[in-house]
Amino acid sequence: MALTLIDVEIRSGDVDLDVVQAGETITNGEAVYRSTDSLYYLADNNTSTVTAEAVGVAVTEADAAEDYFVLLTVGTVMLTSTTLAVGTTYCLGSTPGSIETYAEVTSGGSTDYVTVLGVGVSTSELELAVNATGAFKA
Repeated sequence: MALTLIDVEIRSGDVDLDVVQAGETITNGEAVYRSTDSLYYLADNNTSTVTAEAVGVAVTEADAAEDYFVLLTVGTVMLTSTTLAVGTTYCLGSTPGSIETYAEVTSGGSTDYVTVLGVGVSTSELELAVNATGAFKA
């Protein structure tokens, strides 16, 4: 079951934020990757190594292609609409933009790439530490 990250709030002072341009509609809380056209799209773990190379999580929305949004690549985010498991690793999911637990990703098909997005540090906070491994689930 993918997390629903509707209300995202930056929690730590040590963050890396960028204003970037969307290639499609993006909602806050969704994981994105940067395409060869330099636009950002919803990332997923089962289409290709390119779409599995998530770079962060949107903290604002892009209502349409070519809109700008704020991207968080490092830092802690508070997720007010979801309960996290402390100490659980969260990864890129198979639904575009989604975030799932490591256990959910590794129980899927063998065509799922493992892209770690972060770890639950409290029941409402996710510490982002993106690692696009490029590895298939074994």
